[in-house]
Amino acid sequence: MRLTYIQAEGFRGFRNRTRVDIPAGFAVIAGPNGAGKSALCDAVEYVLTGAIRGSSAHSERGEHIGDYLWWRGPGKGNSDDFHVEIGLRLPHGEQDVSIRRTAADLRVVPEAGLEELFLHPGLTLEAPMLHLCQTGILRDEDITTLSVDLKERRRFDFVRDALGTTDFGVFQDRARDVENVLAQHRARLEQEHRKRHDRVVEAAARLSEARARAARGSEVTGAEAVLRRHLDGESLDTGALLRRGRQEAEAQHQVLVDLRGAYTRMRELASRLAEATAPVHLATVNDMAVKLGEVQAAKQAAVVDLRKSEDELRSVQEERPTVAALAQLVEHGGQLGLEGGRCPLCGATHSEDAFAARLREVQARVAMAHKRVTDVTRQRAEASQRVTRATDEAERNRAELERLQRVGERLRTAFGALVEEVRGVGLAVDTE
Repeated sequence: MRLTYIQAEGFRGFRNRTRVDIPAGFAVIAGPNGAGKSALCDAVEYVLTGAIRGSSAHSERGEHIGDYLWWRGPGKGNSDDFHVEIGLRLPHGEQDVSIRRTAADLRVVPEAGLEELFLHPGLTLEAPMLHLCQTGILRDEDITTLSVDLKERRRFDFVRDALGTTDFGVFQDRARDVENVLAQHRARLEQEHRKRHDRVVEAAARLSEARARAARGSEVTGAEAVLRRHLDGESLDTGALLRRGRQEAEAQHQVLVDLRGAYTRMRELASRLAEATAPVHLATVNDMAVKLGEVQAAKQAAVVDLRKSEDELRSVQEERPTVAALAQLVEHGGQLGLEGGRCPLCGATHSEDAFAARLREVQARVAMAHKRVTDVTRQRAEASQRVTRATDEAERNRAELERLQRVGERLRTAFGALVEEVRGVGLAVDTE
């Protein structure tokens, strides 16, 4: 059966009489929050059970949800007209049924009991209308409960009660018995089918053989003569002639297989050779050669800088003893100071300011010499790194250039060998 309409007046948020017709197939009811979508589900559940799930369990400040089933707001109207009604179309379109419930009574037209309408004859189930609502009206909280919150045993009990049975084993045993009977019947049918199929195939083979014998009778002599001329087997009996013919056919078949493979390889090599001699590939080889020349030039420049740095470093190192001695003299002169207005190192007469200025000048020369050693050492290390990098890059570019140049040579060699192989079996090959 299916739901055909829902009508409510004074129920939940429906103050005035409201009717929603449900078409056959799918129906989608949409609206903002508070529009009454859930109230329609409440209406169906209230008609069938006389309550709304959870209405007796939740309360706030001494009131229950059940206290708000009927309209309590302004414009209350005549409460005697408050009702909820649904329409049902029985299976196979037998007849339409309407069920109306008010706060005081329940009316079914045509007159019948709810369980008589919905419950299968002979099936007993506790609170069947409640189970119908639980399985037919799925709310958001029901989906969450069944999929997440409900324990496995409780979920099993829910499904079992919804089906109206307390023992799934009965259905399993019956299903297993039916499955065994069907499997046996199927095996017998398959066996009979195979027997009949084999008989048909055998009869068809015999018929085909008889027809072939009849057709070959006049052709065998001519075919044998052709085979003898081709194989130079005039002196052979029929059996030996057939064996030699079979061997020759197998040999020719193998030649064809080899030629097919050689042809495939030749096409592949020709395609790769065309790519290797194409302007794009040649341009790539030329670009790589140019790049190699640039890298080698950079390497040569780095080698020149390295040699200059090494020469300058040797020159600086040769001056290191003089600089070291000069630094010691400055240090001693600073520690001793002037003795009677004379320099303790050279005996020359100086004023205090002139002596201090001379010491600072010599100290600056020593610091500059040390800085020069540091700079030259750093420049030599940098030049050495440039030489190493340029050498590595040149080797990589040289290897890549050689690889690109060898590609065409290897392909041409392989293509020539394959051409000779094909020519060896007596076939002409145009290599242009």
